[in-house]
Amino acid sequence: MEVKPLGMIHVVLKAYDNEHYTIERPSSLVQNIIFGNMYIEHVGLMKVVNHKTGHVCEVDFKKRGWSAKDHDRVDGKVMDKNGKAFFKLQGKWSEGITANGLPGSGHPETEFTVWQSFAPPENQP
Repeated sequence: MEVKPLGMIHVVLKAYDNEHYTIERPSSLVQNIIFGNMYIEHVGLMKVVNHKTGHVCEVDFKKRGWSAKDHDRVDGKVMDKNGKAFFKLQGKWSEGITANGLPGSGHPETEFTVWQSFAPPENQP
């Protein structure tokens, strides 16, 4: 079963001079409903736009495929208002995402962590 979100999420960061972001979400697939272990998989493009700077972040949620080695994998890029990419993103949305500046972007090419998953608190229902 596929769930396709309609519309966008709007986020305004008041502490950062009212920066306005819109987020278009990827589809979600519910797999193995009848047989096997049921799981949810996010697939497709997520797009985040900073309306103040014009920066755009596109994250491609990869489909799992036959083997589980690429489950939860994402790849993406951050672009300026002219569409020139300056950061590359990679990782797994369930574990962590790293980024590095692209050659000629003026940003360090050294990989750094953008987001890291942590274990849920114990004794949660």
